[in-house]
Amino acid sequence: PPSPPAPPPSPPPTCLLNTMLSSPSAGAFDAPGADCDKFAQHLRLLFGSKSRFSFDFACGFASSGLLSVGAYAFSAEDAQRYLDLMSGTTYSEILAGLWVAYTPGAPTNGQGCGWSLVTNNGCGLERVERNSSNFAPFYCPPPPPRPPPPPT
Repeated sequence: PPSPPAPPPSPPPTCLLNTMLSSPSAGAFDAPGADCDKFAQHLRLLFGSKSRFSFDFACGFASSGLLSVGAYAFSAEDAQRYLDLMSGTTYSEILAGLWVAYTPGAPTNGQGCGWSLVTNNGCGLERVERNSSNFAPFYCPPPPPRPPPPPT
C-alpha cells in the first residue's frame, strides 16, 4: 500500500514575550494606538537584531496608561537573551529615555517616578520587572524635607 503522506513541517518553535510599559497616571499616552505602535518600533530597533524572533514586535493592547507589545522569540535561548537585555541597563535605559526624561548617569528628575516596564514570557523563564525600586529612569525623588514644627 502507498505510504501515508509525510506530516507537514512543524512551525518554528516560539516563545511568547509580552512587554508592557505602564504609567502611574492615565493620560500619559494621549494617542494610545499610535504610541503602542511606536513602542513596538522602539523594541524592534533596540532588540530586533540582538535575538531571533519568529514573530516580530506588534502592539497587543493600548490604553491611556498602558502599552502592551508582544513578540515570539524563535527559541527559549533567544527569549532568554531578550530578557537578559531587558534586565540589564544599557538598552532598557535607552528605551525608558524615549518615554520619560532620563539621561543615563545624570541625577533623575523624577519624571519616570511610578512607571514600570515588565516583560512576561510563555516559556517558563523568569519575568523581568523594572520599576521605581530597581531602575534609575523610574526612581522617585525623596520627598522634600518637612519644615520643623513652629516653636510653642
